[in-house]
Amino acid sequence: MFTKESFEKVSCTDIPRDCLLKGVLTELESRELMQDTEFNEQLYSGDVFEAIVCEWAELIENDKDSMQIFRISQETIDQVNNLAEIIDTELVRIVNI
Repeated sequence: MFTKESFEKVSCTDIPRDCLLKGVLTELESRELMQDTEFNEQLYSGDVFEAIVCEWAELIENDKDSMQIFRISQETIDQVNNLAEIIDTELVRIVNI
């Protein structure tokens, strides 16, 4: 028999799609763990933004001009950095409101 203690609860942060910059949405493409096709909502690992920041850091380390080559705007960089710092849940869901 199951009890409430039989299951592990997972924390999730919901982010409205309209609050994310187009460049951030582009960076999230193909990184989802799961997609709800009915509502067009994607579920990501909670560290997805940290992973993007780490990838950018590797690109910069290998090529100092890489950010200019990929045309990543400063606003996109700032928003991804901010989200990487503040999100501390296991999952992130991009929702349509």
